[in-house]
Amino acid sequence: MEALLDAAIARRQRQLDESRKTPHPKTAYRLFDGFREGDPRWVLDVFGSTLVVFDHKVGDPDGEAGVIAELARKKLPFVRTAVRKPKGAKDPVARRGEVILGAEADLCRAIEEDGVRYAIRLLAHHDASFYLDTRELRTFVRSESEGKRVLNAFAYTGSIGVAARAAPAREVVQTDRSKAFLNVAKDSYALNGYEVDRASFIAGDFFDVAAQLRKRRSSSTRHRRPAAVRRLGARPGRSGGDVRPARGQGAAPRRRRWPARAGEQRAVRLGRRDDAVGRVDRRRRLRVDRAHHPHTRRLRAGGPGRRGPPRRPGAVQPRDQDRRAQAVEARRAPRLMPEAQLHRAATFLEIGLGVITVVALFFVTAPYGRHQRRGWGPEVGQRLGWVLMELPAVAVWAAIFALGDHRAETAPLAMLAIWQLHYVHRTFVFPLRIPAANKTTPLSIVGMAVVFNVLNAYVNARWVSHFGAYDVALLSSPQFLGGSRSSWSGS
Repeated sequence: MEALLDAAIARRQRQLDESRKTPHPKTAYRLFDGFREGDPRWVLDVFGSTLVVFDHKVGDPDGEAGVIAELARKKLPFVRTAVRKPKGAKDPVARRGEVILGAEADLCRAIEEDGVRYAIRLLAHHDASFYLDTRELRTFVRSESEGKRVLNAFAYTGSIGVAARAAPAREVVQTDRSKAFLNVAKDSYALNGYEVDRASFIAGDFFDVAAQLRKRRSSSTRHRRPAAVRRLGARPGRSGGDVRPARGQGAAPRRRRWPARAGEQRAVRLGRRDDAVGRVDRRRRLRVDRAHHPHTRRLRAGGPGRRGPPRRPGAVQPRDQDRRAQAVEARRAPRLMPEAQLHRAATFLEIGLGVITVVALFFVTAPYGRHQRRGWGPEVGQRLGWVLMELPAVAVWAAIFALGDHRAETAPLAMLAIWQLHYVHRTFVFPLRIPAANKTTPLSIVGMAVVFNVLNAYVNARWVSHFGAYDVALLSSPQFLGGSRSSWSGS
């Protein structure tokens, strides 16, 4: 484990340098990912000066988590406390974790990411109360939320909502079933100096909260003054009114009062007044007011306060056209599969092809080698067919390997050398030793072999140089040495 931890530390020097700058660091990052770096039992996260050890094995009778914590403190002096979280424990209280290094009072309670501070409670839940893998999501929300209204549903401890508030968003509402988690979000607000509005933190079932928010918004919209009234400066009540021109040309405008009492407003809303001042009529009057207001006429004429040419009634504006074109392009754009998902699908496809081939060979004898026979289409010389079949294992493998993020690391380079040594000999040397005088191979067999070798080259090369994580210590392991010997003997 020490060698794996040393390799992980060497890969994360940039994050560690940030932690070493201050005696009380506030950064958070993953120090060791055992699923990708050699030991799937352990995952180590750093939160400020606290190390969180996620143990994916049930029970720790030998105290290995404490040994790892002491080892990390020796290599990283800024680590002062550590918490072990047994992910396989059945007791929910036990899954919250236990302090294995230092005192509980010294645990990190706040971190900082991109200038925003977040409160954390490392012993409040089975995880660390802060998801490190959503950092890019927080960055995206912060960049897109300025001036907008944001609802953070299933908020947990509210880190996404805090990022939106830092944008700054016009309004952020956070909802979660747990009031304790929302209190952590309130602490994050306080750390950043944001005002904590109790109405913005709603604890309860999401669907009940959504209905409550919908009712609140419809109620607030119903009692607001109409937009035209706000622009004209008219105040609803007995002292104000709206101006509506008469039907006759040149006739003096008549004035109507806005209902002042709540009962009259309710009567207007329900259409029960005798003078028929209903909802539809009111909207029609507001459109007329807006059309005849001097400021509106000046804007339509292209006067002060308006940029660009006069607007034609009913014309689609360029800005609206751009938005519609972008929406159409977004719907037409192909949705590409993430490469990790594509690689997984290719792996299962290769396994499936192998199973199908094994079953098929019980019923069909492949026309290859001593079983070669006519009736399978055009044919080529056996040596040329062999080279064409095996060539993708050399060329495609090397090309895909060169595109990986880990192509310059020691262990992947060693695997590249072993693979190429085997397949270069198999592709170019072995055919010369085949007694293939006047022998042929069907092109259909060559084509099927090419398809398989291209698929096999992609699956293996992409994993070795990009998706996989191999430590230098792997080169001295019995598995690697045994596999290398087998590959060499096969060459």
